[in-house]
Amino acid sequence: MCLTLTDASVEIEGRTVLQQLDVTIELGNWVSVIGETGAGKSTFLSVLKGLLPLSGGTYTCMGTKVGVNQKEMPVSIRDIGMVFQYPEKQLFQTTAYKELAFGLKQKRLSKQEINETIRASIQQFGLNEAILKKSPFELSGGQRRRLALASILITNPDILLLDEPAVGLDPKAKKSILQFMKQWQMKGERTVVFISHQMEDVMHYSEEVIVLHQGRMKTQMASDTLFLHHPELLHENGLLLPEAIQLLHYVKQKTNNHMELETASETAIFSAVHDALHVEEEEYG
Repeated sequence: MCLTLTDASVEIEGRTVLQQLDVTIELGNWVSVIGETGAGKSTFLSVLKGLLPLSGGTYTCMGTKVGVNQKEMPVSIRDIGMVFQYPEKQLFQTTAYKELAFGLKQKRLSKQEINETIRASIQQFGLNEAILKKSPFELSGGQRRRLALASILITNPDILLLDEPAVGLDPKAKKSILQFMKQWQMKGERTVVFISHQMEDVMHYSEEVIVLHQGRMKTQMASDTLFLHHPELLHENGLLLPEAIQLLHYVKQKTNNHMELETASETAIFSAVHDALHVEEEEYG
């Protein structure tokens, strides 16, 4: 089962923002969506969630065609969770407790089940029970981000859409959140569709990458293949190479060593670079 867009286009206020996309997202993968500002990344996620209707083409989610209701309004897909770039866009309850309980009430859980689920959830996200009585807007930026994620994950979606979920956070907080999300995805063989401008994060966490440019899909391929064998696609679409890939290419040129790698992990790259420089030192040292 998968998410499939076929010849899909989207118009907003008479302007075409996505054009003839043919995309298939297999379940169980971390798929990153990259591109310059204005490439259509957030619009793409809104289509996957069912928040925006297509003006052309088709969208099939888990074998079911997605469309509009009798009032010509888009149909939001309940089984797909979505976390916006800024938590303020999705936090709307008067307390953190009510925020976390909202989705659980839709599942008709008992009050005891709701309380037990909330306690377990906030522990997973490094929050404490003291926040539950507070307004979400009394919390720090990092706490709001964690609450926003928890309010979606608490309903246990199989597919999660993340629109730059760690933007504005310090490096330690960002790493903590992304590592937690990767563990969550891998543990349950869930699907994550992730927007980021940070190519290091894309390379580190993704199994697959979709590159958008001016509303069109330029490529969809395995992350390792893109970064190791087709870095020119990043340059062509206004994107910077991760620093580890830049280093790899620099050492390749200086040592005339092809260094064929199977994975684009930083560990593999740094190990290959170290070995290449060591051989160079032995030959010319």
